[in-house]
Amino acid sequence: MFRASIDSGGGLVDIARMIRIHGRSGQYIQAAAALRQEFGFKIVEALTVVGWAEGSDDSEASLLEMCRKIQTEVK
Repeated sequence: MFRASIDSGGGLVDIARMIRIHGRSGQYIQAAAALRQEFGFKIVEALTVVGWAEGSDDSEASLLEMCRKIQTEVK
């Protein structure tokens, strides 16, 4: 799901947007599974990321904050 975006030149913001889009349709668990499978996130990290997405609003500032957290808080 996410790897294709990266392979076609996408970046972290594109991944964050995709997580949001999947969450809106009730697929946060699938997004977490994709983070684990495609990028090797630990389950706690993947669930943390989708939790940030679920708790955020639809603003660009919120999206950028989620990206910042992924870069700095996910090891």
